[in-house]
Amino acid sequence: MDTEETFFLALKNHRESKQITLDEISEFTKINPKYLHAIEEGNFNIIPNIYMRLFIRSYAKYIGADHNQTLADYELHTTGKIQPKFSEENNTENISSDKKNNTAKPANSTGAYNDDFQVNYKQILKVGSVILAIFIAFLLLKNISKENPKKSVDKPDISIDSTSID
Repeated sequence: MDTEETFFLALKNHRESKQITLDEISEFTKINPKYLHAIEEGNFNIIPNIYMRLFIRSYAKYIGADHNQTLADYELHTTGKIQPKFSEENNTENISSDKKNNTAKPANSTGAYNDDFQVNYKQILKVGSVILAIFIAFLLLKNISKENPKKSVDKPDISIDSTSID
């Protein structure tokens, strides 16, 4: 799989040398056989790149080929250059060195916790505005309820006059 032009043919030869059928791969990986045929023929435009990368990776893993090298060959074949990729070894080294140094990296995702969390003035203004609006709404409701007291049903005044009873 050293040459960029024939890495997909090398995959096919590797699969055939291990006597693995495309149906076996399809059954295990749940990849449609037409996509597996496309990989072996070098027809990589049949589906979007992200899916093709995932399918190639699964295919290479199943037949026992080096999936990292296969993906690098695929990148070289399709784009003409090899993109540096995230590796798990580098990530674990960074995490262990951060623990040793007792430092934290800034969070890149919205769900991550960051010790250097700061609230900016726009957020404070928004929260203050919402609180003020709620306060004004309660004042208005209070004034409306004072102006329109509940009307009670007029009952006839039944009073007993003590002078009329002898």
